[in-house]
Amino acid sequence: MDAEKYLRQIRTEEEKIRRKKEEKDRWETIAASTTSDMGGERVQSSGNPQKMADAVIRCVEIQMEIDASIRKLLEIDRVVSGIIKNLPAIEHDLIYKHYIGMVEKDEKGNTKIAYLSLRDIAVQYNKSYPWATAVHRRALKKVQDMMDQKEKDGEK
Repeated sequence: MDAEKYLRQIRTEEEKIRRKKEEKDRWETIAASTTSDMGGERVQSSGNPQKMADAVIRCVEIQMEIDASIRKLLEIDRVVSGIIKNLPAIEHDLIYKHYIGMVEKDEKGNTKIAYLSLRDIAVQYNKSYPWATAVHRRALKKVQDMMDQKEKDGEK
């Protein structure tokens, strides 16, 4: 796998986890808004009596999927961090901010991961966009070389 595609897996997994959490929240809302029949006489039946159970089961399944994605993300992050720690400081910083992301608080105070564009990174360094793309290319080449060496050595 090429270095850029491998590095992009981090963002892909984080996005997958975010979507799954939103889906789980929707199912939890369905489960919470569905009442179960506690016995007694019912005048009219409305909907599926298994709706709450189905929603709870779906929540558990989604949580298992989220847990699996988190394990995958942590493994990718471990490998990537092990590789990029060997890069020179500026290349490390660029790769980290562009692919791994920075933890930030949004306007509501919620924690989120923010990924900087190469343009934003160039502005932070008071450099030009072509400078950022050149550093990016050079860093990706080094990451690819390290990944190829690990593969050659039989490491994961």
